[in-house]
Amino acid sequence: MSEYGHHHRHHREHEHTFRIGLLFKSVKELVILSIIKEKPIHGSEIHRILKERYDLAIPKPIIYTLLRRMEDRGLIISEWKISDRGPVKRIYRITEEGLDYLNDSIERLKKLRDMINDLLSKIS
Repeated sequence: MSEYGHHHRHHREHEHTFRIGLLFKSVKELVILSIIKEKPIHGSEIHRILKERYDLAIPKPIIYTLLRRMEDRGLIISEWKISDRGPVKRIYRITEEGLDYLNDSIERLKKLRDMINDLLSKIS
C-alpha cells in the first residue's frame, strides 16, 4: 500500500471517531441543558443528576468547561448565589436562546432516532 493510501485510511477512521465523539459531546450538552431547564441549578448538582439519572460519570472540570462554553454561546446565564450556610455557588439558568436551541435539537434527535430505528429494524 502506498504511503498516501495508508495515511488516508487512518485519517478517515479518525474522522469517524471524531464525528461520533462530537455527537456524544453535543448530546451531553443537551442533557445538561435539559437539567438546567427544570430549575436554576449549580454545577455539583448537575454532576449528581447526570450520575443518578443517566449513569454518566462526567468529571466536574468537564461539566464546568461545557457550562462555560454554553454560557459563551448565550444558551445559559449564571450568577453567584450567596447563602447563609455553605460557600457561594454559581447558579445556572437557561435563556430564551437556550430553550430554542434545546427544542430544535430535540426535534432533530427525534428524526435521527426514527432513522436509526428504521435502519435497525431492517437489520434484525
